[in-house]
Amino acid sequence: MLIDLNTASFDELDSLPQVGQATAENIIANRPYNNIDELITKKIVRKSVYEKIKDKIAVK
Repeated sequence: MLIDLNTASFDELDSLPQVGQATAENIIANRPYNNIDELITKKIVRKSVYEKIKDKIAVK
């Protein structure tokens, strides 16, 4: 099951690989998202982290 960036809980986001507490809080603070690529364009995560989580996340 994919984790929706717009509705996921802090704990769900924190469970993603290389996403810690600060990043999970940053993801929540920068909602809403139109697509998962906004994690990069909004400078929420580095490209290397994005590559590890992109298959686990979605935006609905």
